[in-house]
Amino acid sequence: MYLEEYTPQHKEVINNYYLTEEMNYYTSHPKDCLLKSAENKSFHSVLAFSDQALVTFLVLDEGKDKMLYTENKNTMLLRSFSTDSRFLKKGHAKEALRILPEFIQQNYPHIEEIVLAVNIKNTSAQNLYLKTGFIDKDTRVQGPIGELMVMTKLI
Repeated sequence: MYLEEYTPQHKEVINNYYLTEEMNYYTSHPKDCLLKSAENKSFHSVLAFSDQALVTFLVLDEGKDKMLYTENKNTMLLRSFSTDSRFLKKGHAKEALRILPEFIQQNYPHIEEIVLAVNIKNTSAQNLYLKTGFIDKDTRVQGPIGELMVMTKLI
């Protein structure tokens, strides 16, 4: 697996990315994220490929929103993390999160921490983040569709 920042050459694979209705409840489709990234230069869309197939997508946000969850300005906010529904339960999400710190170190050497907020009802995502080294900060915030658990990982 390897991670790569979005470029216009990736448009077709993004258009073919599939999320179930349930997954769309908790996360944004990559096409929607790319629209936001085009307007907001602090958003970095990152694609995870396995055997040349786009399997996982995420956004790294260097903007001010991270300050809702941490006081560390050298933090990236992990947003809109998802795995294409056709590739679920194959370890792709876990592997993408495992190699993410190295990707961040190579591309954003000033970043010291990754922070995220996951819906309190999304226990499968919480378990994935815990298994990949994220720590529950014991902080809860209100999100657009319910309570969020704030998690962090030092790089």
